[in-house]
Amino acid sequence: MRKITQIFLRCLILPILPSLSLTKCLLTRLQAFSSPNNEAIGYVLCKLIERPENPFTFAMRSLLVEHISVRPAARGKGVGTALIKQAEMLAKRLAVQRIQLDSWDFNTDAHAFFERLGFQKFNFRFWRPV
Repeated sequence: MRKITQIFLRCLILPILPSLSLTKCLLTRLQAFSSPNNEAIGYVLCKLIERPENPFTFAMRSLLVEHISVRPAARGKGVGTALIKQAEMLAKRLAVQRIQLDSWDFNTDAHAFFERLGFQKFNFRFWRPV
């Protein structure tokens, strides 16, 4: 794949019915396309999460980056950064104060990328088989 000189973004917004956990969601998929052949080179899938206060937790409203992916040949060329910037613009349009995401423990390249963009670790999840 040759150097990416321009990135075109498409946005698809889908309303999602509230789940059983009373979380309202708005699903957004942003795709990045390279200019030479209009080939999809990456995407970010975001959800607007709105959770009312209840006896166990505070109210929360945030934009969750559910998935982000960039083709290996397009990495390091600004595609992932452009996708996160678009997610930030969406968060601002939705009057959301925080973007959150998670990543597998072994995905250290993604951790470094997110930290370069200003994301901070705030939670650890554990599991074990039963």
